[in-house]
Amino acid sequence: MAYTAGLTEQKDLLKIQGVAEGAIEVYRIVTGGSAADGVVAATSSAVYPLGISGDAGENGKAGYASGDPVAIRYSGISYLKMSGTGSRFALVIATTGGAGKARTTETGWCIGVATKDWADGEIIPVIIHQMYIQAPSS
Repeated sequence: MAYTAGLTEQKDLLKIQGVAEGAIEVYRIVTGGSAADGVVAATSSAVYPLGISGDAGENGKAGYASGDPVAIRYSGISYLKMSGTGSRFALVIATTGGAGKARTTETGWCIGVATKDWADGEIIPVIIHQMYIQAPSS
């Protein structure tokens, strides 16, 4: 049987373990917290995005509570909850609660690239590729 997975599925995920330092919803961009292995939801492009939280299935819960282990997806194609609207191949940055949004002119860290158009609140696959984007000077 041929492998036919496309850009609209989760795949090739590499994960690292972290510990939630507060509530983190599923499929959110996370960044380092204050503890050695701690993670928190990223809320802006000013912080380095470690990766994307999973579906909390490893904890048997619907989200992550403080102290819960978090399987952070740091490479591959992962689902991400989006804010606002955007288009396929848009660069994605963090916004409120760790959701993703389309980068417009912001200088800062991107978590990756959207694989499809989205509506507000939709969960879409994102190609994880952390990069820092500097706005051009005028």
